[in-house]
Amino acid sequence: MAPYPWNLRELSHLRFGSTYTLWMVAKHALALAGLAVLALATFRFLRSRRLGKAATFRIKPYAALTVLIGFAIGYIMIALLLLHEGVDHAL
Repeated sequence: MAPYPWNLRELSHLRFGSTYTLWMVAKHALALAGLAVLALATFRFLRSRRLGKAATFRIKPYAALTVLIGFAIGYIMIALLLLHEGVDHAL
């Protein structure tokens, strides 16, 4: 049975099954948010370049948001690693 968020009830009998699935959903949501920020920054840069305002385009807010999303994804991956290692050693 695959760890999808819509079948959490079937995963509840597995040890940490639903917890692992929810952490993975959060990680994938953050990855999609990071891609959305990158796409928005690219779109705004191309639009400002086409309008002749490329020198005034500020990338710092987008870069800071992307770094924060990356740190959050890294935190989730460490939590998943510790959860996975704890399950392996507990069995």
